[in-house]
Amino acid sequence: STQVFSAVGTATTALPALYSTCVHCLVNPLRVVLPATVACSFSFALPTAAPANVVVLAKSQELGKTLRVRDFFCTGIPLGLLAVALGGSVAAVMQDLVFDAEAPFPKWACDEGVSCLWVNVSGIVSGRHVTEQACALDTTMVNCT
Repeated sequence: STQVFSAVGTATTALPALYSTCVHCLVNPLRVVLPATVACSFSFALPTAAPANVVVLAKSQELGKTLRVRDFFCTGIPLGLLAVALGGSVAAVMQDLVFDAEAPFPKWACDEGVSCLWVNVSGIVSGRHVTEQACALDTTMVNCT
């Protein structure tokens, strides 16, 4: 969708929905939100994808040979594929090394207290021993699973 909307518009729309879904499923939001944030920057194929593309398209009207949408598409698709391959690989490595995205559901993500509750119950979560963990509240807000 970053090819049609701007990167900021895509991030503003997609990231809150992804974050909310992760909190509801008790999945560490960093696993999903970090790669999605990086992917929002990979818009090269259409003039509407990035503000710089619009400026280049507008200024090309003053040149001898104006740029067409097809020119952006033919150049942007290979760049986009390369960015997805390299950016995806770097994001996958960095999210584990820098942000520990494979960690169990973090306490900061449950601070809203809407769909989860932080409880002092020890156990094994995602292969790690924890002293506290998140508990998903059901629709009646009575049972904690």
